[in-house]
Amino acid sequence: EDDFEFLAANLKRVLCRGLVRFFASINQAGLIPEKIFEFTSQERIFEKRFEAFESIPQPPPLCYADYVAGSDFSKVPPKELIESTAECFQAAKAYIDRLTLQSQPISAEFLGLHEDELKRLTKVIV
Repeated sequence: EDDFEFLAANLKRVLCRGLVRFFASINQAGLIPEKIFEFTSQERIFEKRFEAFESIPQPPPLCYADYVAGSDFSKVPPKELIESTAECFQAAKAYIDRLTLQSQPISAEFLGLHEDELKRLTKVIV
């Protein structure tokens, strides 16, 4: 069961990484118009989103400038970004295949991800 949970966490990690890169590549291609807010800013939205975690001392909170620097894909060539996205989704598919095999002997009530959830995630990455 521990191995199953470890694989499930890795599946979610590579799936999130792939989605971030996918949206970055769409944004880089100019297919998503940049939102312009009349009464707030991207920085303020970031601050409000993570405000609840400010009372937690460890790890130290991420500041907006670090977030922007870490999510800036403008220097990554489009082809490389798309290839990286595909690699993430291929890794996610491999995790789903392994999880599907490992879920067979485990009772469904003890699984963190059920078979129907794995099937839905497969549809996302294919």
